[in-house]
Amino acid sequence: MKKATNMIYGKRKMIFLAVILSIVVLLGMAYFITFVYGAYINVENYGVREVLVDESSLNFKGYTISSAQAFSGYQYKIKGEDVYIKIRYSMVSRFNRSGNADINIEGNFENVKNVYLQGRKKDDVRLIWSK
Repeated sequence: MKKATNMIYGKRKMIFLAVILSIVVLLGMAYFITFVYGAYINVENYGVREVLVDESSLNFKGYTISSAQAFSGYQYKIKGEDVYIKIRYSMVSRFNRSGNADINIEGNFENVKNVYLQGRKKDDVRLIWSK
């Protein structure tokens, strides 16, 4: 009888530890997304200082209008003659401290005629440079 009680107690302990571990993992993921990786922003919440495009590079400088957000990364894609830049922002932290983005992308931009800032959704787009 004592052995059965110990087995039940052991199973409860394992379930409790699994729940605690799951909570810790979820909190860690939430922290990473909020303070390190960030999320794509809406284009209306973003200011553009400068866009320079030549045959081999695209230079972009911009800023967020929110003081609580910091630049955490970007993604871009070229579709024909258009370049779409998606900017990620996180909460200000020791990993990402500034709301200013200074991006230099090396590549073939010879045929580029338009540069767009794209937000979270596909239809959230703003033209920021045109040849």
